[in-house]
Amino acid sequence: MSVQLLDKTRKINKLLHNNNSQKVVFNDICDVLSEILEANSLVISKKGKVLGVGTHNGTSEITELIADKVGGFI
Repeated sequence: MSVQLLDKTRKINKLLHNNNSQKVVFNDICDVLSEILEANSLVISKKGKVLGVGTHNGTSEITELIADKVGGFI
C-alpha cells in the first residue's frame, strides 16, 4: 500500500513540476486527481467559477450543482 501511495504522490508532483508554461492547466490537474482518487474532481475559484473538471468512469456526476463547462459558475 505504501508503494501505491508513493506512486500516486509522484504522479501529482510530476504534473506540478513539469508545467513548462506560466499558466496552470486545471483540467490536467483534475484529470490526474480523478485517476488517482477514482472520483470526479473540480477546481473552483473563490468566486465559484469552475476552473477545471475531471471525470472518472463509473462515477456519476452531480449535474444539478455543476455547470457543464469550464468557465461556468456554480
